Amino acid sequence: MRRRVIHVLLLASLLSTVSWSYGDCVWVADGTAGTVSVINPDGGNQVSTVIQLAMGAIPTEVALSPSHPHIYVTDRGRASLWVIDSVNRVVLQEIPLRVAVPWGMAISPNGSKVYVGNADGGATAGQIDVVNANSLGETHLIDVSSQGLTPVDLAMAMDGTRLYIACAGTDNVLAYDFGTANLVTTGFPVALGGPSSRPYAIAVLPDDSAIYVADDDASGASSEVAVIDASTAALSKLSLLPGDRAVDVYASPTSPKVYVPTGPGGSVHVIDTGAKQFTYDMFYVPAGATPTRFAINLQGNEGAVTDPAHGWTLLFTSNSHDAVFTGVPTGSNPNGCAIASVVTGVSQSPRKAAVCGGLKAR
Repeated sequence: MRRRVIHVLLLASLLSTVSWSYGDCVWVADGTAGTVSVINPDGGNQVSTVIQLAMGAIPTEVALSPSHPHIYVTDRGRASLWVIDSVNRVVLQEIPLRVAVPWGMAISPNGSKVYVGNADGGATAGQIDVVNANSLGETHLIDVSSQGLTPVDLAMAMDGTRLYIACAGTDNVLAYDFGTANLVTTGFPVALGGPSSRPYAIAVLPDDSAIYVADDDASGASSEVAVIDASTAALSKLSLLPGDRAVDVYASPTSPKVYVPTGPGGSVHVIDTGAKQFTYDMFYVPAGATPTRFAINLQGNEGAVTDPAHGWTLLFTSNSHDAVFTGVPTGSNPNGCAIASVVTGVSQSPRKAAVCGGLKAR
């Protein structure tokens, strides 16, 4: 049985200080200002660094390398991928891409390649870009147009054998096999169904057993989370309550949980992946909050969620229904966010290389 636990947090408490225990930092992209900010929760919950990207930049998604001290940021304004030195907090390179609207990312387990999704509905609608993380150059395109269009978000299998692809243009989920260098045709593509189905975000469980997809109705009238068995491609669905919209899915790296920010619904739903059902909500106000993308550390008890409605990144110190949130101002439109070690700069979550994006402009 699903239940809601509502916690009313006053504005003053949202602007109070929470202290994190593990020395992590949070990277946040602002799609309006064209900046990437760094929050150190152990340093008074202040933005310690603001990196200004070039004119025309609209940073959307943020990902951290599992092997390099790199932050990757997709830029739909300049059709490029930014590479930031996460230790010195400076731009290393802007890599021009061939996909028109770079969006979600996935990174190979060894960190050698970055796969960039594409929100374009035009000439490049069936393309995924591939970047060499060692040479910092674009290498080739993966064409998925035979099965799907507009591959907005990507998720890498933890064993590195498959890339799962959420296609908003054709309302289906694809699987690309690296062994054969082709799209999987047994069981895939998986059609999500529904007259207004739009898969926006995708995540794989740490044991590679299942794929979770945020499937948001194009009209905003309904929303659900699709669950796909990775072995059989069997599909099941979890419906959200009216007014909620599944704008992201985030698989916990250490516990059987998937987190679902609901945008205008104002909460983060939590799914028990064993039971495949909603268990509780991490709920907060002020009214009008739009939780969009979510990140949590490896220990599973400290994290962040962006709230573009108020220009905040909300930090929390518990992943349960009694989570305490603290709002940190991070520009006018905080989009992508991710958590990294403040010492090494290496990703603190294997899920999509800790990618945690913002409310996507669709």
